[in-house]
Amino acid sequence: MDFHLSRYKTNESGVFGYLTFDDQSLLTLENAAKLIPAGTYNLTVSYSPHLEEPTPILLNVPGRTEIRIHAANVQTQLSGCVAVGEREAEFGNVEGVANSRVALSK
Repeated sequence: MDFHLSRYKTNESGVFGYLTFDDQSLLTLENAAKLIPAGTYNLTVSYSPHLEEPTPILLNVPGRTEIRIHAANVQTQLSGCVAVGEREAEFGNVEGVANSRVALSK
């Protein structure tokens, strides 16, 4: 199955976009300092020693490895991975994504 990563907004809170697959589209958040190229990727699920749980991992990301999709609300919780959420939200004065674990379960 192909997963397409696109972007629609960049600001001091991060880079916001969509991860689209089948008939679904999830909101994404990435750390602006550690972006991966937008595009279409395959993924698999494997155990992450860092996160201590199985998570989806994007395959064949140019110049990068271990790019996982995991729960996070703000870009400071991301070290190059991609967070998914159901909607944008404010966390203090920082924009992020809400309902990340719910979105991840889809």
